[in-house]
Amino acid sequence: MRDKGVVVVDKPSGPTSHEVASWVAEIMGVDKAAHTGTLDPRVTGCLPVLFGTAARVSGLFAEASKAYVFVLELHAEPTRSVEEVFDEFEGEIYQRPPVQGSARRELRVRNVERLEPLERGEGDDANRYLGRVVCGSGTYVRKLCHDIGLALGVGGHMAELRRTRSGCFGIEDAWYLQSLADAVAVRGEQPERLADAVFPLVEVLETRLPRIDAAPNTVGSVENGAPLYAPGTVSVDDDATPDEDCFVVADGEAVAVGTFHGHDAEPVFTPDTVLV
Repeated sequence: MRDKGVVVVDKPSGPTSHEVASWVAEIMGVDKAAHTGTLDPRVTGCLPVLFGTAARVSGLFAEASKAYVFVLELHAEPTRSVEEVFDEFEGEIYQRPPVQGSARRELRVRNVERLEPLERGEGDDANRYLGRVVCGSGTYVRKLCHDIGLALGVGGHMAELRRTRSGCFGIEDAWYLQSLADAVAVRGEQPERLADAVFPLVEVLETRLPRIDAAPNTVGSVENGAPLYAPGTVSVDDDATPDEDCFVVADGEAVAVGTFHGHDAEPVFTPDTVLV
């Protein structure tokens, strides 16, 4: 069984994101796991969890954009077009974190990439709207629903919320916790089940950072925090930029995340976070 990697959990309603990450660590038999962006206890859906030494770089994925489906419940028949008001909230918006949140209540700018109503309820649910939003990290969908209700002139609140995407991970990649535990339990007889559940850290880091391939004999020094020099460098991605983050791979395993200094520099790379 891999000792580090990423699993995407279909978070149930009830537990906190931190609790889910702790359960993943227990299931995978490692000391630590970390999620890439908090979901409120009642919110369900896509929760990527990095486990083992991969947890050390969970912050790299915290700023990735997110996608949600939500139910907006209006408090009366709207006096304006719902579609038009949704359009008004696309782009950069100002938000202040809700009172019940833990963040400081400072006004901040958030980016709403796409906001669209999908369908309207019928009968007793006629004032409930199913919507979809793609937004930058840190956007409060609950506050967004509240503000849409005000703009519609009738008030409203978020009745339900489900995350469908977090960065490069979609809900189609997600596993229920029990299914993940079952895959671990039968890993001896059916190793492919666990392989299907775990994304190798190398593949995940490639979605965020340029890659440096290093000679296998460099692992011992880099894992102890030593720089990587040109003789130990096999290849460097073309999009690697001096003084920017990148990661090192040796023998197919992610070894460290750190700073790339340049093709002709010595050292070529300095590790900031060791992953072995």
